[in-house]
Amino acid sequence: MLGIVLLLLVLLLCIGSSFSSAVKLYRRYNPHYLLEMDKRINEPGKFSISVPEIWGTTNTPEGNHGDKEVLMIVSTLGSQPLLEVASTSIADKSLEQIITWGKQRIGKYGRYVLMSESGYSIRDAYDGILLEYSQERKDFFGNQQTFRCMNWYTGRESVAFSFSFCVENSKWDTLDEVFIEMLNSIVFDN
Repeated sequence: MLGIVLLLLVLLLCIGSSFSSAVKLYRRYNPHYLLEMDKRINEPGKFSISVPEIWGTTNTPEGNHGDKEVLMIVSTLGSQPLLEVASTSIADKSLEQIITWGKQRIGKYGRYVLMSESGYSIRDAYDGILLEYSQERKDFFGNQQTFRCMNWYTGRESVAFSFSFCVENSKWDTLDEVFIEMLNSIVFDN
């Protein structure tokens, strides 16, 4: 009798463990299943941002694939959704100069259609400009897709920052609020 009880107990533990593993895999590979936010720190850029805990973060102090301005990339498996943070030294930190730099960065990926441009402040501490646009790009697998993006630009001391949130257009409605939550979590070190 004790042997049967132990066998059932082991069987239940295995089933529970398998279920737990399956849930973890589902969470990891399904970008729409969002968990708690987790603070990620970028030392070179002197900022932190909270992102869904299951999304991977790569700090890129030397840049990314030849783009020396990229400081951080946040993504799920397959690179979507994606946050790319970039910075550059700038003599004139006026928002007009920062936007000019930002639009040049967007143009590297090809033509884009600007949907909106407006001022956006985070907790009345960081002023910036928010751009929303759509753009044809290749996805992780090399297929041409329409992407929807929201970029926030700001300046700190003599540095301009770009926080670029982009996802396939078909996924925008499920992630736009997540992007706003991430954006509002940004904190710069003083």
